[in-house]
Amino acid sequence: MDLVLKWIKSPRGLVLVSFFTLVVIVLLNVDRRVIRKIKNQYIYNDTEYYNQAVYEDEEYEDSEDAKPEQETSVEWWQRELCKPDVLKLQPSETHIKLPMLGRDIVPSQNDYNVFLGETACNPRPLYRAWCSVESYAYENPQARVWFHTTSPVIDNGDSLITHLEEVYDNLKIVGTDLTKIFSGTPCEKIFMDGKWAHNTPWPANNISNLLRNVVLWLWGGLNSDTDCICVRNLTHVRNMLSYDEEGKVANNAIMHFDAGHPFAYELMKYLKKNFKIATWVVNGPGAATEVTKKLCGTKDLNEVYLHHCDSVTLRPLREMQLFRWPVWKNYFKSDKGDHFAEKHKDAYIVHLYNKLSKKTPITIGNKGIYDAIAKEHCPITYDAAKRRAYFF
Repeated sequence: MDLVLKWIKSPRGLVLVSFFTLVVIVLLNVDRRVIRKIKNQYIYNDTEYYNQAVYEDEEYEDSEDAKPEQETSVEWWQRELCKPDVLKLQPSETHIKLPMLGRDIVPSQNDYNVFLGETACNPRPLYRAWCSVESYAYENPQARVWFHTTSPVIDNGDSLITHLEEVYDNLKIVGTDLTKIFSGTPCEKIFMDGKWAHNTPWPANNISNLLRNVVLWLWGGLNSDTDCICVRNLTHVRNMLSYDEEGKVANNAIMHFDAGHPFAYELMKYLKKNFKIATWVVNGPGAATEVTKKLCGTKDLNEVYLHHCDSVTLRPLREMQLFRWPVWKNYFKSDKGDHFAEKHKDAYIVHLYNKLSKKTPITIGNKGIYDAIAKEHCPITYDAAKRRAYFF
């Protein structure tokens, strides 16, 4: 022991002890990151996002794979739509860089396309949105379902995207090359001047109302908002708008037109002339209603609904939306979801009116209408939500 102590106190011993101490310190301080599990979901200022909770017992050691794969360039319109922290996100183990619709991948006009768009530049869509996407893929296996987003990357931290694309080979999750898509269309000038993003609380809605018409005109298909759930195969439904018979309003939230259809072109022309940057209703249901009146030669849309119009078919609430917007709370009442299919045999789509319902938590397992149809028509998303949260 005396010899050991004497050696340690020697110059050579001190150097070696210092070296090994330094090595131990470095090893103990290797950077680690905590995998954050999604516990609850919240909505704030029309932007949907996850509120994340840290689980201390689940850690993941950084590796080369977790570092950004390739720096993602930012488009000018993403600077208008995206929050600064979203623009900083880069492709990584948990964030996927998507192929761009209109540039890297182009839908076929021969397919029955279904388009669902996320234009608020949200890299982490809510489970409600994923439920909508899955329901269309689930109910329409012969259709090509496109979920397109304006975010530079999308979060796949829980592997939900991977799982959905593995199960549904008819589902494509893509980015959106807005510049390419709007090019050469009647809406190009409105898009390129960028006024849609300024002096308005609705920049994402403005782009959405422009984009859906262009996409249908270019490639044809069904457009649906992501607050809708498909509950029945609808690939035979064509050239139509969802319609509120009582309010006499045609709703562009749910519409189908073949590629190059005159109605889709007239919608673009109408917006070119009448686009309002601060009034989303004018650009959405208002535009659909006015164009229907023009092409069908009437001021009363119930005449179009009850009789034939060559330009468009109006499909009633019981088929394409179910309830009118003033009674949207019916979807979320507990224990009202039993025998849904038997009670609503005509329904193809259920519209949840997200502008009104987005701040209403839906308790998973409450057996309400939403809970019942989500469990049946978006089973993968429902199970993912149940593992991670108490509500949608």
